[in-house]
Amino acid sequence: MAYFDLHTHTYYSFDGHIHPFDLCEAACKAGLFGIAMSEHYDFYADDSFLYYRLFEAGRNPMLERMRSLYGDCLRIWKGIELGQPHYNLRLYRELMRRADFDLIIGSIHDLPPKENIYNINYRSQQDCDRVFECYFDEMAKMIEACDFDILAHLDYPVRVMGGVFEDTPELERYESLIRPILRRCVEKEIALEVNTAGLHKWQKRPGPGLWVLRAYKAYGGEMLTLGSDAHRLQHVARGFDWGADMIRQAGFDRITYFEKRRPKFIDL
Repeated sequence: MAYFDLHTHTYYSFDGHIHPFDLCEAACKAGLFGIAMSEHYDFYADDSFLYYRLFEAGRNPMLERMRSLYGDCLRIWKGIELGQPHYNLRLYRELMRRADFDLIIGSIHDLPPKENIYNINYRSQQDCDRVFECYFDEMAKMIEACDFDILAHLDYPVRVMGGVFEDTPELERYESLIRPILRRCVEKEIALEVNTAGLHKWQKRPGPGLWVLRAYKAYGGEMLTLGSDAHRLQHVARGFDWGADMIRQAGFDRITYFEKRRPKFIDL
């Protein structure tokens, strides 16, 4: 089948290392059906770190240029990854008033007041537990306060807990925190992302765990997406066969993409 990658970052993201031209060229050569450029926009209460806004004006012309060059072989969608948008609802609402995205991803990268999950010194399982408890609490708040299409990398913090995390990366120890989030995603018609970035982290596997996908389905969830979370070219669509196999094992027979924020489906 023809895959599509709904979670990539070009140099329009502060930590992206991919030129949009190279991204589209690689996607066409890989036979992808489509690609979404889902650049970071992280929100903080003090209005700081507004990297996205510095380059926002240049994004649309670049996107249209890529569509003119690659539109015959590739669908190119305008996405965005909102990092903890509930931390600054004023800026979030300002963005949404001018929004023209095909898809909006919601994610948590930082904990209050401004603690970056990647920069925490994880010394024990207790540190991991504290972060995950806060992480899922903030995720639940984001789901209630904000409008988005896809919940990204539900297991994100585990990426940087290798050597300390004492359980499996399936995260069953947090089941009581995860299940209400899945139920609320179903109620708000939010898709759940299967993210393959864990393949080049210590987990060496896509996430979240298979039990999470099955629980989402049991609550009535119908929308799963595939995203590589690529910040470098070699990671685009990496591990998608594995991710698609997990989706099948969870009982799904199709995957979801978005155009103009409307879900569409392709059979597996």
